[in-house]
Amino acid sequence: METLQVNRKQIEKLSTVLNNSRIKIFEYLVDEDTLVVYNNKFHIEKTIAGYMDYIDNKSKIHPEDREKVKQIYKEAKEATVEIREFGEDGDIKHSVLEFTKIVNEDGKLTLIGSTRNITEQRKQEKKLKERARKDSLTGLYNQVYGKKCINKYLNRKKPFDSCGMIVLDVDCFKLVNDNYGHLFGDKVLARLAMLLKEVFRDNDSILMRAGGDEFVIFVKDILNIELVRKNVELMQKIRNLQFGKTGCTITCSAGCCYLPENVSGYTYDQLFENADIALYKAKAAAYRSRHAAAAPLLLNARRENRYRLPEQTAHAHHHTITAFCGFHSDSTSFPC
Repeated sequence: METLQVNRKQIEKLSTVLNNSRIKIFEYLVDEDTLVVYNNKFHIEKTIAGYMDYIDNKSKIHPEDREKVKQIYKEAKEATVEIREFGEDGDIKHSVLEFTKIVNEDGKLTLIGSTRNITEQRKQEKKLKERARKDSLTGLYNQVYGKKCINKYLNRKKPFDSCGMIVLDVDCFKLVNDNYGHLFGDKVLARLAMLLKEVFRDNDSILMRAGGDEFVIFVKDILNIELVRKNVELMQKIRNLQFGKTGCTITCSAGCCYLPENVSGYTYDQLFENADIALYKAKAAAYRSRHAAAAPLLLNARRENRYRLPEQTAHAHHHTITAFCGFHSDSTSFPC
């Protein structure tokens, strides 16, 4: 009786551990192809005969994970594997299965296993990964991750793909911070980021905060004229930005750079520098227009000749990035 009492206490303690750790215990009878699942009191919760067929037809295990689980059961091997399962609400759950092989007294092979729910852990890891990729103020990609994504695309760019880059910054942003405070300056940047998401929501684009008040928009699979139109739309919307009762208005300058079809071998840094040239040309043109009514500037990158194509393509094209142009949000007309 005393021994039984001790065992019950031990079971209660172990049950508490299993509950808190979200672990379930099961065993698989290899010769009988039967799975036995136990509850946290070590009573049989359910028995599933013909378990291999059950995995294929009735299991909640994600279809892409079923084969690797079946392989473990078939080979009766000790292993640890992570799988995805469908929950009652249709959401994906993440679980870790651990298998230990034993031979019963009757000589039959059995897999003793445990399953542990790690869904919350994976969610937290995903959040941390997102935080590492995103700028905390704007929600756009940070410079490190954004640059990595753009270079990845450029390295894999197909012959008939085209792309473009826009580099944008806020004119005299220091004055905004000095006159209205840094918290207000943060609101300006956050509102500008929202505008970028709005304008480029229908495009396959990478939006990133390059640092300070500078932003990079990289658009995949876009025609040159469409990239220019998008830039014009962005500048027009910036002119209409309102910041409550402060009376504060902002102007922005942008440089636009386009990489056409059948051109490859470029990097983020090369595209950025070409777009950056156009950005500062736009600033200079805007300054002149205020003082001498000069029009916005449109440049051809062939004249700048900043970068030549890599050797493998230069002989076929004899040109650099097709064109880049500067835009200013204070202008009333834009080059196309």
